[in-house]
Amino acid sequence: MRAKIARPLRAYVDTSVFGGVHDEEFQEASVRFFQAVRNGRITIVVSAATAEEIAVAPDEVRATFDVQLRRVHGLHAANIANVYPPVEIRSPPEVV
Repeated sequence: MRAKIARPLRAYVDTSVFGGVHDEEFQEASVRFFQAVRNGRITIVVSAATAEEIAVAPDEVRATFDVQLRRVHGLHAANIANVYPPVEIRSPPEVV
């Protein structure tokens, strides 16, 4: 029997997750969340609205998004276009 390979959790994130890295209240959980992304345990998906919000976000939030951009694997708009059900929303502390 072949070993099962665990697929990464797909996390639809919004602007606040990228901003959480720079917010004392959410920083610890946000940093752990992005470590899980870097380790391949979580795959990031963002919406077109999030991409638009990031474009006008503070510099440090845009920089955090830019660093993670190569790990973003799709837009939530694809789910809507394919008539998939809405997703449940969780904060980084609930995921990591």
